[in-house]
Amino acid sequence: MRFSTVCVSLLLSIAVFPGTSDRQDERTLTVPAGPGRPSFTLHVLTKEHQGIVEVSSPAGTRSQTLTCDLAPFTYFVRAFAIEDMDMDGHPDLRAPREFGAKFERYCIWLYQPSSRSFERDQLAEQMELLSNLQVDAAHHRLVSNYIGPVLPSWDVYRIVKGADPRQRLLIPEQTCVIESDASGIVAAIVTRYANGRAQTERHEIPGVQGTAQQICDGFGGTGR
Repeated sequence: MRFSTVCVSLLLSIAVFPGTSDRQDERTLTVPAGPGRPSFTLHVLTKEHQGIVEVSSPAGTRSQTLTCDLAPFTYFVRAFAIEDMDMDGHPDLRAPREFGAKFERYCIWLYQPSSRSFERDQLAEQMELLSNLQVDAAHHRLVSNYIGPVLPSWDVYRIVKGADPRQRLLIPEQTCVIESDASGIVAAIVTRYANGRAQTERHEIPGVQGTAQQICDGFGGTGR
């Protein structure tokens, strides 16, 4: 019954809202001022298959127009968020650009203190490739996951400086996939990355309990 209800709701949304399915046409948000950072007013909207963010000063002067190419049926406006994605103490911007039953991928703009603007630099572009991206500030890591029941995963990434001190990169620290074979044995396939090398281990999990996050974090990746 629940599956049928979900399917009917999805079909209705496709029939009623062609293209992008934002029921909320536009929003206006404020990025508060901070140390060395002015406040910004954000006007968020969609036009055809493009998400648009108009960035203005409190006085109303537009300083940037950010754009994001959208897949059909993506809630760009409604799900737009202000969040510190790179954990540098400054607010960044993100919104879904692609949406599926078990995943989301985002357009991301990182605040650059030097230019006082929001940019899609190399780090932001790497973040945009990850599914269901989450910020785990407590462990200073980014997490990408895939929802089960088939092959759920929990992958951990760290932000590091590149060869150029101004460059930041996203590198994998640990990937973890939960699999089950024909005999019903469940195991975690864990790959750890260090010093340019990858090491993969298989850990059988008798009497499986807990989420993919709980199981995978038990093999490391939390930085503790």
